[in-house]
Parts: sequence; C-alpha cells; structure tokens
Amino acid sequence: KAIKLTTSKRKLDFKTELRTDLLRRELEKIGKEWRKKTDYQLRQLISDFVKQLVRLLPFNGITFSHLSRDCYVQQMVEALQQLQYTKKVNKSWLQTPNSTQAIAHVLELLNFLLDVLEHRKGEGMCVLPVVSEKQRIEQLASASGTSYDVMSLQQKFENIKIEKESLNNYRESLKSESPVPKDMDKVTERDGNQDFARLQDFQKETLHELQLQRLRLQEFSELVSLAKIKLKRC
Repeated sequence: KAIKLTTSKRKLDFKTELRTDLLRRELEKIGKEWRKKTDYQLRQLISDFVKQLVRLLPFNGITFSHLSRDCYVQQMVEALQQLQYTKKVNKSWLQTPNSTQAIAHVLELLNFLLDVLEHRKGEGMCVLPVVSEKQRIEQLASASGTSYDVMSLQQKFENIKIEKESLNNYRESLKSESPVPKDMDKVTERDGNQDFARLQDFQKETLHELQLQRLRLQEFSELVSLAKIKLKRC
C-alpha cells in the first residue's frame, strides 16, 4: 500500500545562537598573545575576529557596505558610527596595531562591539539590506551632481591617505625599535650574526614596501588631479 505524503505544519525555529562566549575567549587570547605575533599575523587575527562580528551584528540592526574581510577597518568604523560610539577612532591604529597603545585602542573597540552583542542579544532580528560600495558612491555622485568616476577616485584617494598615515606610523615604530649603531655590537653578540642579518633583510624589505606604497599614492594623487581638471571643464 502506497504511503500518502503530507506536508508537515511544524514551524522551524531560525533563531540565531550568538556564540559570544567563544568570541570573548578569542578576544582575551588576542590581548594576551599579540606580542608574539608579527604585524601580518596580528592583522589577520583582528580581521578574522571582525569577520565573525560582521556576521552577527546585522541581527542587531547594523549594516555594512563592505563585506570583504580585507575591509575590516571600514567595517569596524561603520558599526561604531551606527552604534553612536562617542570616543575618537584612530584608523591607522586599526590598520597597523603595532604598539601597546594601538593594540589597547583596538581591543577597546572590539570589546565595545562584543558588549553590544552580549547586551542586545535576542532583540530585533531584522536584517537590513546591504548597500555596496559602488552603489553608495553612485548615490553620493547623483546627489551632488558629480560624475561617478570622480567620486570613485576621491574615495580611493581617501583610502590611500589612511594607508599613508598607517605607513608613517609603522615607519616611526621601526625607527624606535631599530637598534642604534653603538648598540649593534651588543645585538650581534647576543643574537648572533644570523639574527642580525635577518633584521637587516627585514628592514630592506620594509623600506621597499614603503617605496611601493609611496608610488601608489603618487599615482592616485595624479588621477584625482586629472579628474578634478576634467570636472572643471563640465
């Protein structure tokens, strides 16, 4: 005898379980072990942590125009603005938290966002539509009567300015951490020739990276200047 199939009327529960306990432990781990990490590893840790927050904060009404993990700085700034965070936010420290003061600033911001999840857990679960970066620029361009290309270049120029500020801070930190000439012999004796050579290679690599970033900044500056000239002709 054939079995008659029926549609179940059982309602499925789609409540999202916010794993704030795991995030809290992860944040504490970052606070304890950040000194052991390279700048790249530390940025990756913070980026991964923010990526998890980005998945959860929309359930508290927060929206993001950037969904890529590479945009974690912008994502944090957007969330803090929507939550009416009153303290000053240092974007360069978020980009390169390579000092005790910078990491303390980042941890304070992450703790604030995590507190929001813990205290507002279970409130409105409405997810608002996400506006892409291109849509946001197009809307601004339309409202101001400026072409999209010019607005896009201006946005890129602002991003490069933030990146330049970050690189300047990073360069200053390298100067403060680099041994002075009179102490070179002590460093060589303590750590050996191999460690000293590694330090020199790292400094050369960093200087090369700074030069590349400077060239990028010059290129974008020229593009913005060209776009402004074209805008005057309109």
